Amino acid sequence: MTDIINKYFKSIGVLILISFVVFVSIYSPMRKELEGSILKNFLYISQSKENSLQNYINSCVDGGKSISSRTMIKNKIVEYKAGEADINQLSDYTLPRFIDGIKALDNCIGGMRIVDNTIIASSGESLPFESNYLKENKSLKSDIDLSFEVPFVRVISPIYEGENLLGHDVLLFELNKTITSLNREEIKTEILDKAQAESIKNNAKKIHSIKDFELIETQNTISYINSIKDTEKSIAISIPKNDLFGSITGISYTNIISYVVGILLLIIMYNIIIINNTKKQLNETKNKGERLKDFAYKDSVTGVHTRHFLEKLIKELGESEISVEDMAIVLIDIDSFKGINDNYGHTIGDKILEYTANALKDSIRDSDFVIRYGGDEFLLVLNHCKRINADLIIKKIEEKLSKPNEWDILVNISYGIQEVFDINDIKQNIQQADEKMYKMKESKKIQS
Repeated sequence: MTDIINKYFKSIGVLILISFVVFVSIYSPMRKELEGSILKNFLYISQSKENSLQNYINSCVDGGKSISSRTMIKNKIVEYKAGEADINQLSDYTLPRFIDGIKALDNCIGGMRIVDNTIIASSGESLPFESNYLKENKSLKSDIDLSFEVPFVRVISPIYEGENLLGHDVLLFELNKTITSLNREEIKTEILDKAQAESIKNNAKKIHSIKDFELIETQNTISYINSIKDTEKSIAISIPKNDLFGSITGISYTNIISYVVGILLLIIMYNIIIINNTKKQLNETKNKGERLKDFAYKDSVTGVHTRHFLEKLIKELGESEISVEDMAIVLIDIDSFKGINDNYGHTIGDKILEYTANALKDSIRDSDFVIRYGGDEFLLVLNHCKRINADLIIKKIEEKLSKPNEWDILVNISYGIQEVFDINDIKQNIQQADEKMYKMKESKKIQS
């Protein structure tokens, strides 16, 4: 009887030892790999949200640039500087035109035009300004202000006539709605100043390095923190650890229970089952990660590429050292798009964006790219395409858009075409195309 009991306990011991070896050598590494895949998924989601915020800030900067480049009210400042008008005449002339410009900008809650340290026009919300700061600031600048009850984007746009600095426009753009739209279920999005961001990083329990990025693990959360381009603030996207790793925890509890039951039945067979299940979940998580990676490069409204994808494309072309031959870029803007949103609502506005994007996609080749560059701006990257061919593509697009649509809304576009001879100059080329596009818009306004 004693021998039977001893053999029984030896058999149990062998089964436990085999299970332990399988757990340590196979299941535990798989669990770590599964955890890594979940962290990658969270990184892709965070980058997508970061890209949406950056696109919004870029649209604010573009709005400031459009206000400061308006020729008519800029010329009045030139007259004032030349002594042909006094400050009161300058203010009386500028105010109504400046207010009209502010009203035309989406989400702009106020602004002011400053010449010689004097506010000559203001609209909506306005905040104190430091004259020395404006004097030193000779280039377009944006920042996020967190010092008031609600955060907002502040754009400081210098007004130039040639190389002469005439004054500044200071514009304020609402930010709460954008932040709210980025919050989804348990994922929280915040804007932090430098001290707040450093505090979270310094109190990190663990830092997960994924490629060139870091995820900060604290006692209760996992956070993605990254500096917002051209500002002194950071975006922080966080999720409770329990919500992020809940599936892994559930798997662990199931495995423990099954482990005990498996000892009584057949531990080796159970370990084969659990390994197969873990492999399946690992593959599903990896596939989900690839879909989320694509999502970071695709615009959710129009289905075309995002500005985040453009940065990746420029980087890859630069690293490949492939010569750029006959490349052309076209910056396209929908005329009076704000009026469409105001008259028909943002839902129809999104439909018009999608309709326009489809017209662009249907007019280009498989080797070309359509990128949503801003709110209602699109960028075409046309490979092996001379200027004359780019003109033909634009005509094709305008023909498609001129046909009646289901909303009975006339869709017109303004555009600027620029050839690219060196991939390192493409951002400058985009700026040149942008200037051509604004000239076309200005000429349409004059004609109307």
